[in-house]
Amino acid sequence: MVAIIDEDIERVLEKIKFVSAILGLGAIGGGSVVSWKIGVDIFIGWFLMALNLEILGWQLKRMFGRKGEHKVNTASSVVIKCYLRFLVLVAIIWAIVKFGVVNPLALSVGLLVFGVSFIGVVGEIFIKMVLKRGV
Repeated sequence: MVAIIDEDIERVLEKIKFVSAILGLGAIGGGSVVSWKIGVDIFIGWFLMALNLEILGWQLKRMFGRKGEHKVNTASSVVIKCYLRFLVLVAIIWAIVKFGVVNPLALSVGLLVFGVSFIGVVGEIFIKMVLKRGV
């Protein structure tokens, strides 16, 4: 049962990474047509979310992993770590926008690439589940 969960998590994360890579390249390319600085700012947002997704995947494996392979955490420690990861991401985003390192709109486009990828992949999974049930 746990091996199935590990495989499912890994498959979904890989699909999200693939879709976001395609969308990210398109967004970075489109932004670069306007200005190289916009392309770099979109890349920075995309990179922050890619790093965030890698850490999330690591946390999910630790949360749902087999007892022999990963340290099994309590539910409260996992939630606390997820919130800390989120707060660190928000602090980084706030700092680079506050000090004018990036254009906020271009950064938002880069950040949203992963949101759109996640919604698309999870939406596809949901539709497949609904169609299997015949609802």
